[in-house]
Amino acid sequence: MNIQKQGDELLVLMGSMVREKRLERGLSLKELAGKADIKVNLLSEIEEGRKGMSIEIFFKIKQALDVSFGFLFGED
Repeated sequence: MNIQKQGDELLVLMGSMVREKRLERGLSLKELAGKADIKVNLLSEIEEGRKGMSIEIFFKIKQALDVSFGFLFGED
Protein backbone atom coordinates (compact mmCIF):
# COMPACT_ATOMS: atom_id res chain seq x y z
CA MET A 1 0.00 0.00 0.00
CA ASN A 2 1.42 3.38 -0.92
CA ILE A 3 1.85 6.26 1.50
CA GLN A 4 -0.79 8.47 -0.19
CA LYS A 5 -3.44 5.75 0.14
CA GLN A 6 -2.51 5.19 3.80
CA GLY A 7 -2.77 8.93 4.45
CA ASP A 8 -6.17 9.09 2.79
CA GLU A 9 -7.42 6.16 4.86
CA LEU A 10 -6.14 7.80 8.03
CA LEU A 11 -8.03 11.03 7.21
CA VAL A 12 -11.24 9.02 6.74
CA LEU A 13 -10.67 7.13 10.01
CA MET A 14 -9.96 10.28 11.99
CA GLY A 15 -12.96 12.05 10.51
CA SER A 16 -15.26 9.16 11.32
CA MET A 17 -14.04 9.14 14.92
CA VAL A 18 -14.79 12.85 15.25
CA ARG A 19 -18.29 12.31 13.81
CA GLU A 20 -18.91 9.31 16.09
CA LYS A 21 -17.94 11.27 19.22
CA ARG A 22 -19.96 14.30 18.11
CA LEU A 23 -23.06 12.18 17.60
CA GLU A 24 -22.52 10.32 20.90
CA ARG A 25 -22.64 13.70 22.61
CA GLY A 26 -25.76 14.76 20.73
CA LEU A 27 -24.08 17.72 19.04
CA SER A 28 -24.82 19.10 15.60
CA LEU A 29 -22.00 20.14 13.28
CA LYS A 30 -22.81 23.77 14.06
CA GLU A 31 -22.77 23.18 17.82
CA LEU A 32 -19.42 21.38 17.81
CA ALA A 33 -17.89 23.91 15.44
CA GLY A 34 -19.02 26.68 17.78
CA LYS A 35 -17.60 24.94 20.85
CA ALA A 36 -14.31 24.30 19.03
CA ASP A 37 -14.23 27.80 17.52
CA ILE A 38 -13.79 26.49 13.98
CA LYS A 39 -15.86 26.89 10.81
CA VAL A 40 -18.69 24.44 10.17
CA ASN A 41 -17.38 23.79 6.65
CA LEU A 42 -13.97 22.80 8.00
CA LEU A 43 -15.50 20.43 10.55
CA SER A 44 -17.67 18.88 7.85
CA GLU A 45 -14.65 18.32 5.58
CA ILE A 46 -12.71 16.76 8.48
CA GLU A 47 -15.58 14.40 9.30
CA GLU A 48 -15.87 13.38 5.65
CA GLY A 49 -12.13 12.65 5.48
CA ARG A 50 -11.60 15.29 2.80
CA LYS A 51 -9.39 17.52 4.93
CA GLY A 52 -6.78 16.88 7.58
CA MET A 53 -6.47 18.88 10.75
CA SER A 54 -3.61 20.83 12.20
CA ILE A 55 -2.46 20.21 15.75
CA GLU A 56 -4.30 23.39 16.77
CA ILE A 57 -7.59 22.19 15.26
CA PHE A 58 -7.07 18.71 16.76
CA PHE A 59 -6.73 20.27 20.24
CA LYS A 60 -9.79 22.48 19.74
CA ILE A 61 -11.93 19.50 18.69
CA LYS A 62 -10.51 17.30 21.45
CA GLN A 63 -11.28 19.94 24.04
CA ALA A 64 -14.77 20.64 22.68
CA LEU A 65 -15.62 16.93 22.74
CA ASP A 66 -13.96 16.46 26.15
CA VAL A 67 -12.03 13.37 25.08
CA SER A 68 -8.52 12.01 25.59
CA PHE A 69 -5.69 12.34 23.09
CA GLY A 70 -6.23 8.75 21.97
CA PHE A 71 -9.85 9.25 20.94
CA LEU A 72 -9.00 9.41 17.22
CA PHE A 73 -7.43 5.98 17.47
CA GLY A 74 -10.22 4.27 19.36
CA GLU A 75 -8.48 4.51 22.73
CA ASP A 76 -11.14 6.59 24.52
